[in-house]
Amino acid sequence: MTAAKWTRNFILFLALLLVSCMMMTAVIDPFFHYHAPLAGFYYKLDNERSQNNGIIKHFAYDAVITGTSVTENFKTSEFDRLFHAKAIKVSFSGATYKEIGENLRLACSTRKVRYTVRSLDDSYLIADKDAERFDLGEYPTYLYDKNPFNDTKYLLNLDVLGQYIAPMLLRRIRGERGGVESFDVYANWSAGVRYGREAVIGARKPYPSHVLQEELSPAEKEEEIRNLQQNVLSLAKEFPDTEFYVFFPPYSVVWWGDRYAEGSLKKMVTAQEVAISKMLSCKNIQIYGFTTDLEVMTDLQNYRDAGHYGEWINSRILQEMAKKDSRFHVTKENAKEYGASLQKLLLSYPYDQIITQ
Repeated sequence: MTAAKWTRNFILFLALLLVSCMMMTAVIDPFFHYHAPLAGFYYKLDNERSQNNGIIKHFAYDAVITGTSVTENFKTSEFDRLFHAKAIKVSFSGATYKEIGENLRLACSTRKVRYTVRSLDDSYLIADKDAERFDLGEYPTYLYDKNPFNDTKYLLNLDVLGQYIAPMLLRRIRGERGGVESFDVYANWSAGVRYGREAVIGARKPYPSHVLQEELSPAEKEEEIRNLQQNVLSLAKEFPDTEFYVFFPPYSVVWWGDRYAEGSLKKMVTAQEVAISKMLSCKNIQIYGFTTDLEVMTDLQNYRDAGHYGEWINSRILQEMAKKDSRFHVTKENAKEYGASLQKLLLSYPYDQIITQ
């Protein structure tokens, strides 16, 4: 065989191999970029930023649970039972209001969504309306845009082929059952995590007895309102038949102690009150304020760190949302009372005693 013929055959073989890999990825499609899961293959759910977009586009559902890492321990089976719905969970750890808002808009545009559940993280309230997180590793924008040419980053991705396609093929060859990993398990980090006072407090030193607190400035208030308008309020107005359940997470008193120590506590409390006042104008936004749930917030056995709680707290949140008369449901009638409780609890709490107890 001549060198020229060998080279031609090698190039042909390489081209066929590449085409085969692309076709195999497109057909099996572990990130659901092109279609819903295929019967006979088992789809593992373990990559939020790569799989959530496809889940939203191609799964069947009428409810969506989303938000940052504080929503990852929700169980859709529990939500389905309480709300008589079929939910997907598409959490985005560390996501901004814009990132979560865009995915909710996609979901509500793709399916007839009856309910959404979403965390409203206090730390991201006062932020640019277009803020995005690019510090969490490479963002797979090629899975989100409509450009078919950059799909090669997915179709010829060695990680996808090695970590997803190959194991899926092996399971199929061995005759193991197909299906999709449960949303109860997807992104749920609750099991095997160390909880308690030592895990939460760590190396923190006692908080000072008095720290001057910053006020929410007019400029910050306007920035917050723009963030809410674009990424929360506009969704409720655009999809009036969808009930949007939003909640302020029950961060531990240590988390709020950190805000007290850095002087941003009063500003954050005011920002939450501003957010509530704006959302109350939308009849299809149901607001739940768990920032006053002192029973949970002061029991550090509920937490793996200052801001992340175990799955039993996620269950508690869903159960309260399903009640008709939950004491955490913030309405026009009790908003002023909730704000007063928020101020009294967080601004007068003895943070200087937390570490020394």
